[in-house]
Amino acid sequence: MTIAAGIFVGGFGYAAEASAKAHTVQSGESLWSISQKYDVPVASLLDWNNLDSTTIFRGQTLIVNKPVYYTVKKGDSLA
Repeated sequence: MTIAAGIFVGGFGYAAEASAKAHTVQSGESLWSISQKYDVPVASLLDWNNLDSTTIFRGQTLIVNKPVYYTVKKGDSLA
């Protein structure tokens, strides 16, 4: 499952698409096991999913990565 968000790369008129990847919790999984699977800290999973505790439920959909956005400014280069 993918949650898509469009972004605009400043001034040049190019549009890019960034996606946040989602994971559906399976029986027996924990935030720790999911964090290991996607190589992200448990703290990030808590933050991205607005969770107050580490309790999760089978069938729950969690964001497991969050795109980083950057607006290109005049004078920027790939270097």
